[in-house]
Amino acid sequence: MTSTLRHNHLIVWIAILFLIPIGIYLSSSTSVSYLSAITITQPLEHPVTFTMDNGQLHVHVIQSYKAPSALLYIINTNNQRVFLGEISSRNRYHFSLPKNANSILVINGINKKTLFESKL
Repeated sequence: MTSTLRHNHLIVWIAILFLIPIGIYLSSSTSVSYLSAITITQPLEHPVTFTMDNGQLHVHVIQSYKAPSALLYIINTNNQRVFLGEISSRNRYHFSLPKNANSILVINGINKKTLFESKL
């Protein structure tokens, strides 16, 4: 390698040393136009549908809860919880309803927070 080639090589590497961080900074601060073509779906208000038919509760889990464990309870007229089952994954579930069922309750099984509650 000649001294002229070595000098030019050094100048190119110094220029790259400064141009790459400047290019990264400029590309991160500009808006990207292709993102506008992506459609963002709105999150479901409630990812589960409940229907009742002849004493049967039909549960359709459209999108699984973010909670690791979703437990389905029925609250009867005496304000007691009756455990029906776990509805954590996407599926269709069928449960028989007690006659004195008053409302539906879905609870996170880990931290016991209410995910959904509705009167029947």
